Amino acid sequence: MKKANKTNNQVKKGLFSRLGKIFVIGAVLSFSLSLGLNVLSNQLGIYINVSSSLPYGFYKAEYRKGVHPGLFSIEGINDFDYKMLIDPVNTSLDAVSKGDEHGIALAKDFIRNTLKVERGDVVLFCLNSQLARFAYDRGYIASGKCPGGFAPLGKHVVAVNGDEIEVKERGVFINGQFIAFSKIAEFDGQNRVMPMYAEPGSKFTLEAGELYFLNPKADSFDSRYFGPIKSFYVIAKLKPLWTF
Repeated sequence: MKKANKTNNQVKKGLFSRLGKIFVIGAVLSFSLSLGLNVLSNQLGIYINVSSSLPYGFYKAEYRKGVHPGLFSIEGINDFDYKMLIDPVNTSLDAVSKGDEHGIALAKDFIRNTLKVERGDVVLFCLNSQLARFAYDRGYIASGKCPGGFAPLGKHVVAVNGDEIEVKERGVFINGQFIAFSKIAEFDGQNRVMPMYAEPGSKFTLEAGELYFLNPKADSFDSRYFGPIKSFYVIAKLKPLWTF
């Protein structure tokens, strides 16, 4: 009986050992495949979307000049340059007051290379660090390649400079036209109060360089909650190649 128990223990140990090796090999293969897809997609200018904000799949990405995805971060945006990207006009004014020629040149470069975005485009952008932290802590966005280690957002542009935004109980109207699935939620799926950029009954017009984002789904974290975004934030325009 003791010999039989010893044999059973050896069999179990051997089985656990094989399962452990299989797990390790699987993890290594999964990491290698992920890394390989990352490298390949970067080389081909393809953005792989795994967020529910947009249909899952592959998109052709047109990145703004000087900005391109690396393996672990979006290159061309460091802490100093990211401030330029968010508000190059005011940063340029600050640079002028300080006599910072390098800062002035960077700010002008960002303005000159800002992507031309039109109503109906799908774009990729990074949130500022404070808003990104809020969204990440609540689970609205994942970790990713934007400054601070946050994922970029992919959204539809529904309004641009000069468009009128009106918020009603039913949802958002752009130039008088209702946008489907645009009703503003007071609480998220975990019953937490949502921020609200404009309450029902509000009306405003987008200023120069402002974009308003809405995705055609009720639970999208978009401009209904964080408001218009300056076009300087946009790092790429996306065109679907294969989505599901």
